[in-house]
Amino acid sequence: MVSYNYSNTAIQTTLAGNISNTATSVAMAATTGFPPSTPYVLAVDYGAATEELVVVTGAAGTTLTVTRGFGGTSAQSHSIGAIVRHVVNAQDLTDFRTHEAATSNVHGVSGALVGATSTQTLTNKTLTSPTVNGGALSGTFTGSPTLSGAVTLSGTPSIPNGAALGGTVSGNPTFSGNVTVSGSTTAKGELALSNLLRGTRASASDSQYEARVTGDANARWWIRADGMMNWGAGPTGADVNLYRSSANNLRTDSNLTVGGGLTVNSLAWTTYTPVVSGVNVGVWTRRVGWYYKLGNLVFISIYLQASTVGTGTTPLTVSLPSMPFRAGSGASTTRQEIPMHISAVNLDGYNSPVNGQGCGLVLATATGAVIDVLRDPTNVDLSGSALKDSTILTLQGWYREA
Repeated sequence: MVSYNYSNTAIQTTLAGNISNTATSVAMAATTGFPPSTPYVLAVDYGAATEELVVVTGAAGTTLTVTRGFGGTSAQSHSIGAIVRHVVNAQDLTDFRTHEAATSNVHGVSGALVGATSTQTLTNKTLTSPTVNGGALSGTFTGSPTLSGAVTLSGTPSIPNGAALGGTVSGNPTFSGNVTVSGSTTAKGELALSNLLRGTRASASDSQYEARVTGDANARWWIRADGMMNWGAGPTGADVNLYRSSANNLRTDSNLTVGGGLTVNSLAWTTYTPVVSGVNVGVWTRRVGWYYKLGNLVFISIYLQASTVGTGTTPLTVSLPSMPFRAGSGASTTRQEIPMHISAVNLDGYNSPVNGQGCGLVLATATGAVIDVLRDPTNVDLSGSALKDSTILTLQGWYREA
C-alpha cells in the first residue's frame, strides 16, 4: 500500500500547456501549496467529463512528472488552461476501509498483528512481566536484566561487556574474543583453576599467553603457541627469549646471568673418533675423544696412543667435533690453545724419549674443524716422525666454537 502526501493549503491551478494522453511531464501555471514531497494526487480537468487523476512522482519547479490514469480514471488529452486541483480520492478512502479491516501486514508489521500466530519482529516494544516459552533471543539487551531459575544458554550466546556470572559454570564452555577477568582492588581479578588450562592458536608464532602493564604497547612477557617465552620492556618488543631449539636442547638467543650458583646435573659426554692427519694411518692402537657443549664453549678430552713408530714430516692435525673460532686478534696467528700432555716422543738433540707439557693450537690462517698444530714441550711442531711405538698424546681443555 502506497502512502500519499497531502496539503491543506494547495491552491487550484491550471495547465500551462496542452498534454496528450501519453505525456508524463506536465507544466503547471503554479504549484502553490502543493505537498513538498511526492507522491501526491492531482485531478486534471477537475469537475469535467474528461477529469483524470494523476499521481505526481517528481517535481522541478512548476513542471511535474506524473503517472497517468490513477484510481480507475482514463488517460485523456487535456488543453491549456484546464483546471487542476489537489484532491482526496476514492483510492484513499478504499485504502482506509481496507486498513481498518486488515489483521495482518498493517502499521509496518510484516505478518499478523501481535496476538496472532504469524512470525513477526517487534521493535521498540516494552514488555512488562511477560512469560516467554521457548523463544529465541538475539541482538543487544540493555539495562540490568535478571535471569532467575535454571537458565540454559545453547547455541553460541554472546555475553557483552559488564556481564556478571555467579555460581558454577559447568560443561565445556568456549570463550572467544578478549576475555577480561576483573575483581576487587585486593583480589586483582584472580582466576582460580582446578584443572587444565589449554589454548590453541593457528600459527606456532602466535602469542598464547601474555602479561602487560597498563599503557604498554607490547607485552612484557608472553608465551608463543610453540612454547617460546619472550620478555621485553613493554613500550618496545621482545629482547630476551627462551625456547626449545632441538631435541633435549633449551636455548636463549640473549645473555643469561646467574645470580647464584649454577649446577649442571647428569652431564653427558659425547664420544667421537678424532682423525689425526700428517702421520701414517696404522700408527694408533687407541684413538678416542669425548666432548660436551655449554653454549659456544666445547669441553674436550682426546686420548691418542701409538702402536708403531710414526712417519711423516708435516705438522700433525687433530679433528674437532665442531668448527673452532678463528677470527679476532691474538699472538701471531694463534687464536686458541688447548693443553696437551706428551709421553715418549723423539725430540731433536735428545737421545731418549721426552715427556712433558705441549699444546694444540687453532690458527687464524687455517681452515676446518681441526686443531691445526700440535707442539712439544720445546715449542716445536710435532710431525709423524716424532712418534714412538709407546707415545701417548692427551689433550684436555676447551675451545670456543665459531
